[in-house]
Amino acid sequence: MVFGYSPTQKVLNGVSFEIKEGETIAFVGPIGCGKSTVMNLILRFLDPQQGRILIEGKDISDVTLNSLREQVSKLAQFPFFLKDTIRENVRLGRAGATDAEIKERANWRTSTT
Repeated sequence: MVFGYSPTQKVLNGVSFEIKEGETIAFVGPIGCGKSTVMNLILRFLDPQQGRILIEGKDISDVTLNSLREQVSKLAQFPFFLKDTIRENVRLGRAGATDAEIKERANWRTSTT
């Protein structure tokens, strides 16, 4: 895969990797090495200039953004939180989620004391 923010300056050149089903991975490295760019490409905030990104053998440009983004999680180096409740911050990742779904996803436990 090849990507650059301008046609003359490539940020990523020849990037290729495979993540197997069920694996959890992390992109780690110094500031400016391309971690966020790779994630923005995977989440389709950006498109590669050359090459493709496949998930389960399907080009991500052939699936809906909603479907794609429900399958991928991103924990940013500098987290962004709204000045609101935890519930609303969790809801950022899935608009319209019920309170029960949010509690399940956030693994909240209710106290009996």
